[in-house]
Amino acid sequence: NHFFYMPGGAPTPYTRAGKELPPGKVTRRQVDSGEFLGSGKRGVWLYAPAAEGPYPLAIVYDGREYLERARLPAICDQLIAQGRMEPLALALIENPPQRRGLEYACSEGTLGFVLEKVLPLARNELNLADPAKNPGSYGVIGASYGGLMALYTGLRLGGLFGRVLAQSGAHTLEG
Repeated sequence: NHFFYMPGGAPTPYTRAGKELPPGKVTRRQVDSGEFLGSGKRGVWLYAPAAEGPYPLAIVYDGREYLERARLPAICDQLIAQGRMEPLALALIENPPQRRGLEYACSEGTLGFVLEKVLPLARNELNLADPAKNPGSYGVIGASYGGLMALYTGLRLGGLFGRVLAQSGAHTLEG
């Protein structure tokens, strides 16, 4: 995860909290992933915006990176407060770097984990919109291998995840 700034470049101003801006709430949970991913507990951060719900949900692969490096909840806070984006909730899923190839290369185990573990957690703790009333209203986000998995999630579960952001997706054929 390297980066540089061109002359005159700087981090996005959307990551800086404004004094008048109410921040959303981020909570961390530990979720048992063993039956799907075979790696014990997994961190999942849940973000609820300061706006009134219910909200659609976006699943975020590589959640720690989007939380700490991209500061996605802060960006969402700013865009929601400015009226440039409708409020949404996030479920940012942690992924161990050594397991990216296994868990993000079009993995049915990862889909099972999202459907059977992450979605019930998010539904229980966040004020989510009912996707049955608006099919495809949930989203999924990822970069590189996470982008590949985001695209795969949207293709396999488009009735639920109809909005896909695959940033620099690792869409390649090897061999």
